[in-house]
Amino acid sequence: MAKEIGQLNVKIGLDSTGFQNGISGINREVRKVQSKFRLASAEMGKHDKELDSL
Repeated sequence: MAKEIGQLNVKIGLDSTGFQNGISGINREVRKVQSKFRLASAEMGKHDKELDSL
């Protein structure tokens, strides 16, 4: 025979604040790397033109 003792309520929450902050940080770093890569590529193009003129 089963007897009901009480009621069980379960609530599950997810705090994604840390995750969102991590993703934002990664996006900032990716933009920095992209910017530096564009700058380096532009400099390489300048050197390529200088070498061609030699």
